[in-house]
Amino acid sequence: LFQMVWDDADERERDALYPRGEAWLERFFESGSWNWIWQRLWAHRPKGRALVELGYLWLYDNLGHPGWGRVWQCMFDSGLREPDLLRSALEALPRQPESPADLPIWQKVETLQPPKAEFLGAIVRKLAQVRSPHKIEQGVDFISSRVGDFSLSELLGPAITDSMAHPGWPHFMQLLTKRCRTDLRLLELGLDWLAG
Repeated sequence: LFQMVWDDADERERDALYPRGEAWLERFFESGSWNWIWQRLWAHRPKGRALVELGYLWLYDNLGHPGWGRVWQCMFDSGLREPDLLRSALEALPRQPESPADLPIWQKVETLQPPKAEFLGAIVRKLAQVRSPHKIEQGVDFISSRVGDFSLSELLGPAITDSMAHPGWPHFMQLLTKRCRTDLRLLELGLDWLAG
């Protein structure tokens, strides 16, 4: 109901509705419509400190929620660059459901200059759970182009090993080893998986 009233309201009416929406956000973090209400208030008054704090709380409590990326991107696109924005992203990347927003979010997270192994490791953990061959290929391309002078197994060995039990791992490894045929440690990880 709030969403419908808000969408039909003019600016003056929205100013009057804003405190009610903010109070509701503070009390109903578990509601399925939380992120929609937050987004409407954010569009009306971006970077309001109370909304920033509520946004961070919700992001940390909803790392696997399908609406996580919408709230995170609103904050990022407004110019916020606080450490919590990066920290919440690194925790959420492997938990987020597969989405067309994955690659744009990865690119935005990368601009926050995360530690390379932690950032790419989060993407590895995500890709090991993905079922779409296209998404896995897109992710392997993204990772391969950012490894630099490191060997993949040296940089991402722990993330690759930790995610072996996930359903997308075999396809992910198949693509990864095609790109890095000379990385013997990577091939050994594949043999370990086959043996197990």
